[in-house]
Formats: sequence, C-alpha cells, structure tokens
Amino acid sequence: MWRWKRAILWTSVEPKSEINISTEEHIQSLHDRYASNTVCPKCGSNLVKRTVKQGPKKGSQFLGCKSYPRCRFTKELKNKSILDYEKNGVEVIEVELDDNGLINLRMVLEKLSSKGFNRILIEGGSTLSSSFLHNQLVNFVYWFKSCDEKTEGNPMTDGDKNLNKLIKSSNFKIKDSISLKNDKLEIFKRA
Repeated sequence: MWRWKRAILWTSVEPKSEINISTEEHIQSLHDRYASNTVCPKCGSNLVKRTVKQGPKKGSQFLGCKSYPRCRFTKELKNKSILDYEKNGVEVIEVELDDNGLINLRMVLEKLSSKGFNRILIEGGSTLSSSFLHNQLVNFVYWFKSCDEKTEGNPMTDGDKNLNKLIKSSNFKIKDSISLKNDKLEIFKRA
C-alpha cells in the first residue's frame, strides 16, 4: 500500500500574447493596487479596519481583507500626520516601544546608523535630553545658559535641574566654555 507523505505539484503558464504592457505600466499598476485603502490588492475584496487583539501592538489598528481567513492580506493603517510627512518627502522610521511604552532610543540610533548617519543633533527639552543621557547614548552636550535680565528672576525648571545633575553625574567633563554676548555655551564631553 502506498502512502503519500507529501505531494509537490507545479505548472508553468505561458503569458498570453494579448497582454503586452511595459515594465513602467506594470509597476504603476502594482503601486495603484497596493496604495488603495478600500480594495484588497490580492483578491479584490473590500478592506476593513481591524484592531490588534494581542502582542506588542495590541490596540493599534490596521486594514485587513474582508475575506479573512481565505485571504490574509493586511496593511498598516497610518495616521494622517505620518501620511502628511511622507507626502512632503520625509522618510518616517518606525521603531518599537520599550517595556515602559517609550520610544526605544537605541533602536532609533541603530536605524539612523544603517542609513549612513553617524552624528545627530538632539534638540529637545529636558525629558528627551535626559532620556538620551540616561541611556548613555550621548558623547557631547552643548549647554546654553542665558544670562538675560528676563531670565534672572526665573529659576531653572525641575527638568533642567535634573538634566544638569545628570550631566554632572554621567562622567562628563567640561571641554570648552564660550561667552556669547549675554549667554554662555558650555561644551561637555563624556570622559
């Protein structure tokens, strides 16, 4: 008695001669099919909005084929601001969140590095700057201090105080200090 453990079938289909489109037209047709947010490019059924039920992306939404499970096509649903950025030529890099639900900064730097960036300027408030310092992802700190009369009565914010402590406790040594009229620029380098 014969028992089949596995059967492999194949066939080849010759292209019909009446279908004659250029490579550019074919690429455009694929782009148009996959750009649709209403029709599944694989089977032609409608796409419906679905919600991830488990895993790291739990709660996020995506488009899925209405013919699921027969067709398993899915498409990430991007929010309007991401689409606006991409429309204006900005490449949006997606990264996973860490265990605390925050952006994984190390992964951001690895993705930027893979694109050829080896130096970046982080310009942000004390929360972002502290996060980079806390994760030891910074080699230099350029600290601007204003000596303007308007700011003399205003004490440093708690975030700025914490950032100042973090710089001093993170093995940074002052490399240079430059006076700029009423302001001061201090440059710290990781020791």
